[in-house]
Amino acid sequence: MTRKKREFNIFEKDNTKESISKSNVDYIEESQATNNKKESSYIRHTFIIDPADLKILQSVVHKIKSSGDYEYTQKLALKETIELLNKKHN
Repeated sequence: MTRKKREFNIFEKDNTKESISKSNVDYIEESQATNNKKESSYIRHTFIIDPADLKILQSVVHKIKSSGDYEYTQKLALKETIELLNKKHN
């Protein structure tokens, strides 16, 4: 009489605690994503930028923050730059 080998997948986990915690994490991430969408219509995008230009951007933002405007970000700096370019070319 031969014994049957038990088949299993080492990558498949059958732990209910993990599946519950994963579903909770997914729910939290989804709710945060919906909250972010309600706040604004920003998207995440990757740009290719010259390292020297990036250093200038970082430096400008740092100077503005050092002067007391702690809420200023690179995102705001890029928005202002795009608005200036739009005014220049329209």
